[in-house]
Amino acid sequence: MNLARTLRAFTALVFLSIGFALPSHAAVSAYFSAGSSCIPMNNTVSYVPGGAPVTVSLCMDSTATLTCGYTAVLEAANSGENGKFTITAVSRTGSPFQDLNSEVAQLPLSIATGPVTIADLGATVSLVGNQITPAAGAANLLLATYTVSPAASATNASYVVSLNSVSAAAVDADTKCGADIIPTDAPLTASFTMSRSAAPAFTSANATTFSNASTNSFTVTAVGIPTPTLSLVGSTPSGVSFNAGTGVLSSIAGVANGVYTFSFSATNGGAPVTQPFTLTVGGQASQTINFPPPASQSFSSTPFPITATATSGLPVTLTSQSLNICTVLNGNVTMQALGQCTIVATQLGNANFSAAAAVSRSFGITGTVPGAPVIVSATPGDASAVINFSAPSTTGGSPIASYTATCGASSATGTSSPITVSGLNNGTL
Repeated sequence: MNLARTLRAFTALVFLSIGFALPSHAAVSAYFSAGSSCIPMNNTVSYVPGGAPVTVSLCMDSTATLTCGYTAVLEAANSGENGKFTITAVSRTGSPFQDLNSEVAQLPLSIATGPVTIADLGATVSLVGNQITPAAGAANLLLATYTVSPAASATNASYVVSLNSVSAAAVDADTKCGADIIPTDAPLTASFTMSRSAAPAFTSANATTFSNASTNSFTVTAVGIPTPTLSLVGSTPSGVSFNAGTGVLSSIAGVANGVYTFSFSATNGGAPVTQPFTLTVGGQASQTINFPPPASQSFSSTPFPITATATSGLPVTLTSQSLNICTVLNGNVTMQALGQCTIVATQLGNANFSAAAAVSRSFGITGTVPGAPVIVSATPGDASAVINFSAPSTTGGSPIASYTATCGASSATGTSSPITVSGLNNGTL
């Protein structure tokens, strides 16, 4: 390091490096960090060819007691990469090396391989008398932040920019730079990678058509460096989903017909790129009816429910095919007589679903004991009595063929009210 340049603002002496060995306790290392702060292991800088300038910081770790200044020269990996990047500004904000008289090469400075040109030379500014007070050793010490502009011709996937071999830190062993012990040069080696980026661009179509009658899929694709991350903007209809990891838009059968609009977004670190998308769903999906067979029933005047459903979710119509045996209303069966009751379930479909195949179910209705008739009146006659009665509330499932009226030891049979019982003895009971 040329300490005469470093210290010339503060002393008339010209110090020459005479090869003093670096003190054993003075370990100095450098690294580059993307951005304007020092973050270890963060030495990859993304850029767009011919795009906006980017920033990269030179940082130092030192266990040295004192550091008086540094020289940093950036160079390209080979002559074929000369001029791909240009340093347009150097900032020492936050750095202890703020000497306004330290040398900075005339900017803008194109990064290239030799001949070596001093790109940055910083020194401390705190003075004690006529001597410079060194900066204390520290980890993640910011030396300078460079603004780097990429050329439009920087189209390789990546470039490596390194510190030239003349780059070094001046390490001192006393409390005043150069007062008693001439600072020694500690070589600085570091590099950073300029990684080309490209804004996302969609390569898939901005519309597709799905069939309502089947499952469907469509793959959304986009290119960019680094590879873009996809996401859905807006909402899809019920039965349609998007997998951001695979980029697959898929649907189940039976999605409602219609035209749906939403968007996809692709981002890879910069501003997201959005693609409007149109999904058209058409056709008719198939459907089936689930109609569990009803169990046999004992005749009753109380209606009982039956249920049938369609895989489409549409309502199912139930119709009796044996109206003299049973009827159906609003899903409730009313038994009319004994015998075989047959009920048909149908679903005629709509714009989204075709008609389902009809399903027929039959079940038996068995008889029960009819209810008892109720006597309304008994009118006496000559050796007879006329019995008036009302029919029972339930017949047990089949018509009542006859009624029998009994008075003492005499009885008579009839098919309806009234019934006259004869052969009685006149008298008063």
